[in-house]
Amino acid sequence: MKRFIITLLLPIGAMMTGCNPDENLPKSIKIENRGVVVNQEVFADETGAKSSITFVTTGPWTAKIVELTPSTRATTATGDNGATWMSIDPAQGNGAGTYTMTISMDVNYSLVNRSTNIIISCEGEAETINITQRGTTADGKYDRIYNLALSNMQDRFKDMIRYSYLIDASLTREITNVYPAISNFSFDADEPAVRDLWYCSYDVLNFANAVAACVQVYGLGSEKIELEARYYRVYACYVLLNYFGGFPLRLYEYPLSMQIQNPRDTEEDVKDFVRIECARLELMASTVGGNISSDEAMQLGARAYYSGSVKDLNLLFNGIDFLRGIVNSGNYTLSDSWGGDAISTGMSIPDLPESMKKGAMVYPMRYAETLLLFAEGLTETGDLGTVIAVLNMFGVGQELTASSSMLNEIRAAIASLWTTRLDREGHTYAAMRRAGTFLNTMGTFGASSKHLLLPIPRHALNANPSLTQNPGW
Repeated sequence: MKRFIITLLLPIGAMMTGCNPDENLPKSIKIENRGVVVNQEVFADETGAKSSITFVTTGPWTAKIVELTPSTRATTATGDNGATWMSIDPAQGNGAGTYTMTISMDVNYSLVNRSTNIIISCEGEAETINITQRGTTADGKYDRIYNLALSNMQDRFKDMIRYSYLIDASLTREITNVYPAISNFSFDADEPAVRDLWYCSYDVLNFANAVAACVQVYGLGSEKIELEARYYRVYACYVLLNYFGGFPLRLYEYPLSMQIQNPRDTEEDVKDFVRIECARLELMASTVGGNISSDEAMQLGARAYYSGSVKDLNLLFNGIDFLRGIVNSGNYTLSDSWGGDAISTGMSIPDLPESMKKGAMVYPMRYAETLLLFAEGLTETGDLGTVIAVLNMFGVGQELTASSSMLNEIRAAIASLWTTRLDREGHTYAAMRRAGTFLNTMGTFGASSKHLLLPIPRHALNANPSLTQNPGW
């Protein structure tokens, strides 16, 4: 009888073992508190997972993040994670032992849920942890995300202005002690300042997109705030265009795309967006008012029309039309007092070196720039009489005449004013390239044709395999 019972129990035991839920789990990786940590959900304003991941491995291991939301991308990079929204630390281990992995993430400004799988691999086996970050805060609303995005957009815009001013002045050697590698043209795609400008400009784009979407889709803020967000966004597009050429446009708001792995849009595509958007903002500003004026939009649009070669007459005529509207408005005059010819509202730029300061405030749009751009365009289209009149407003050019025989002298007078009236304000690099004098002037210090654009940061190339590098870098 005993023998019969034992015989019956053996298959029952075998069947019970086959139903053990732990049987199929990896033997080389054991996650502590597995039922709680392998599926986690956090809210949009949370910047860490609900729980870190503690696990034991029997040998060396690696971890990777697999993005499940097509519109975003995460990375395993620790420390500086650039344009990505999630990081894990550590991302690998060299041997058997107990490890605790910390999961960090940015605030989710995309307004939609996003998810990743973290896959830990060891000795041919793998464990998966799923993390979802919601598009809303715990109350199911977007108000906090809107307020955070608005504040960050304004702060990062100031940072972008600072980086662009400093890099511009270094490239043209108006200053040489802030970024010496740039001033000496010995920098490369790993230059921190270049990387900062690239990512800061994209921060402005992303935050501005989030603000605009909150206004347009969820009724937060106002049309004035939407105007400001769209202006900051198109300004960031111009900065990227001016220093890097074509780049992947990120302009989606329904729902917002934050980190699309797109290839570069062409320079012409970016210029077209800036020109068209500035025309729209000029009309919008004339009806809703606010901190951004129609004149600011028109001047930014003129910069885009002038971007590249100043010899393209069709584009120049469009840019001149934008500028003529500002000149004919009668709203501005040249002034010897700092800020007296400001078109944009003054702003205090944090951490701006004393060598770059002309006053307590910075004015990204000034009437002096309007007039010099106007004079440049009219010189190439043949209205030399008006050009002489503009130069006379600056107190120069009285010896010049409206004669084609004096074109070189007229161009030289305009070029000189860029470096005497608008030096260290982020304009000289573009002005010298338009005039074709950058390489002749800066070649003595090591500049070559590749320096007509900055390199795409190597970190950005690694994060986005669809990007291509600028020529010569």
